[in-house]
Amino acid sequence: MTDPDPTAPASPPSPVEPDVPAGTDAPADPDAIGVPRRGPSRPSAWRALALVVVVAGAAAAAAWGWSQRGDDADPLAEARVVASEFGSAYLSFEGGNVEEAGERLLSMGTEDFVEEYESARLPSVESLFADNDVSTRAQVTDVFTTGIEDFRVRAVVFVDVDARGPEGEQRLTNLSFVLELELVDGEWLVDAVAPVPVAEVVGGEEPTTPTETTTPTEPTESTAPAEPTPSTNEVPASSPTSETPPTTGG
Repeated sequence: MTDPDPTAPASPPSPVEPDVPAGTDAPADPDAIGVPRRGPSRPSAWRALALVVVVAGAAAAAAWGWSQRGDDADPLAEARVVASEFGSAYLSFEGGNVEEAGERLLSMGTEDFVEEYESARLPSVESLFADNDVSTRAQVTDVFTTGIEDFRVRAVVFVDVDARGPEGEQRLTNLSFVLELELVDGEWLVDAVAPVPVAEVVGGEEPTTPTETTTPTEPTESTAPAEPTPSTNEVPASSPTSETPPTTGG
């Protein structure tokens, strides 16, 4: 075996390649000759990532919006439905079948309302609708409610009533009344019924009439008799002391 010639030029060392796990491709050196840079791949990846973020955000916003819609359900919707149903039944009577209408009202009322309704129910109502030719039917046109306070709501109900009797048919419009509703065991019930309060009219000619009757200042003029004072001044002139005494003969 011959020894290597020490004068021979040493061959350049072979480049050390990094250890690459089996089954994976070695990363391309962007500075190597003949290997093009993959510039466009990064922007496309960012665009894809941004698109995923936008889609995910839109889906989350839509889901949050639907949940908000479910949370913002009108808490007075059921109260208005009960007020409308009660308002329709309150002024609807069918001839010869008044008991059924009364039972319908009582099913939508509290215990206090049922007790008051039964005690204040007039026999004239039953006698009025005893004839099959007499009936009334109410149609609710509007319902306005206040906010919920202490599990209670006040509703103003407007109805139109069609009445039929032996004299013919008649239509009454814009009848209104106030309902006091109470939430009992998760259910809205009518606790009281009252007419809509009418505001008092202030002003006009009627309020001025009391002022006209209470302005008799004439007695002050008549009780200020300045005339007696000059009459007292004339008394000395007509008094006997002012006359000259009769002359006596001498």
